[in-house]
Amino acid sequence: MKEKISEINPTKALNKLVRILRFFPFNPDLYESDIERFRNIYTISDFWNAFWVRFVIDRLEKAGYLIPFVFKRRNSRNTLRIFSGDILSITDAITKLLDKCEKKPKKDIYPANNEYLSFREFFRILIAALSVNQENGYWSNMNNRDHSGLRNLFRKTFGFYNPHLPTKWILTPDDFIKRINEILKELGFGYFSVLADGIFRYIGVTAEAEEKKRAYSLLVHKKYDNVIECLDSIDDTKNSDIENKENICLVSCRHALESFYKRLLLNHGINTLYDGKPTEKGTINSVAETVRKNIGAIFSFPSYSKNMETGFNKLIEASKNIVSGLADDGGAHGKSKPPKVHIETVKAAESFIILLINTTLPFEK
Repeated sequence: MKEKISEINPTKALNKLVRILRFFPFNPDLYESDIERFRNIYTISDFWNAFWVRFVIDRLEKAGYLIPFVFKRRNSRNTLRIFSGDILSITDAITKLLDKCEKKPKKDIYPANNEYLSFREFFRILIAALSVNQENGYWSNMNNRDHSGLRNLFRKTFGFYNPHLPTKWILTPDDFIKRINEILKELGFGYFSVLADGIFRYIGVTAEAEEKKRAYSLLVHKKYDNVIECLDSIDDTKNSDIENKENICLVSCRHALESFYKRLLLNHGINTLYDGKPTEKGTINSVAETVRKNIGAIFSFPSYSKNMETGFNKLIEASKNIVSGLADDGGAHGKSKPPKVHIETVKAAESFIILLINTTLPFEK
């Protein structure tokens, strides 16, 4: 008899979620006794007050989200037991939020209710704690002699610091996000994902959704924040009830493509377009044409590849005609009565941009 193990396993997922929150910011694969050598009964209250109360809960309240956590009264004799119970309370509260999130879009609109937004903010804050010092390896080098400021920040954020603490024990944002997404899948919420920028989104489980995840990952790691904002704007507009939202989405698609090319050029010190205008002032046609004329300076292709530069040349040229062509007309560019745009047209433009990102960014120098 063969066994078939289900990808959905809520009990296992909840146990993993409790553990990752109880160990936070450390790797949950460690032994708990190792962690408690550095975060013990004498520091757990400081950790609780500094991190969970001030860093997490206070930030949630400032953002306008009051998650119904229920915590126990603390005293010095049973601090560790109370801490474990409070982590269970946090886990229970956020999984109840997740259960109240809308499960599917309605007519291609995903209704982002308060529970969804609260869940998003909760994990955004946790990832922010891991993402400090992103340019220089996060927390990994805080034990170095010349990083006293980073050590003080760790102490302020987490309530304790020990110079013998192995920094390799601290989770990276990427590892934490990967683990949370595995938990979401096991809970039966595989159509939601925390993407590489730390934002919880409804993505879906289609092949197209996987491509979108990959695009966000590339954009985050290569610091294309301006393009992420444009892509989020497309989704936010699609999920709204405003009039002519499809037309507005097409305009946002054009902005996304334009922003992508501008960032690509500026990353490589190309501050002037082929027509002599500043890169920041360019339109899709001018920035795309400048990228085409600088393919060799911007991209590096494998030695075994053939005709890659020709292929990129054609892809960039096509982007001008496809995205800009749709957006200029469908986006009601200067027209008093905008044409009726269908959501499928928006999806086509957005999908092309995702394809372009996934095809070009891996080869950026």
